[in-house]
Amino acid sequence: MKETKEITLETMIRQTGDMDTSDIDGEKVMMDLDTGSYFMLNDVATHIWDLVEQPMKVAEVIQHLLNEYEIDEVTCKEQVMAFVNELCKRELVAIA
Repeated sequence: MKETKEITLETMIRQTGDMDTSDIDGEKVMMDLDTGSYFMLNDVATHIWDLVEQPMKVAEVIQHLLNEYEIDEVTCKEQVMAFVNELCKRELVAIA
């Protein structure tokens, strides 16, 4: 994992495209073809992954989730920022 730039609400992110993915009951199972690492995403994480197939601001991802799930804005921002930072550290998403 490499060091990443600071991610803000205005940061544009996108999938890196280096993953082999399969859908299983609304969740994604992903394998990094370079490292052989497996990842399983729950339904919300899968939704985020699908949203960033094309470049999207982190704030837009949060707004999509606020519109679709019953979650308060502060919690949503905190959890999305933590998840997106983890995806960036693992090089699963890139800053667009």
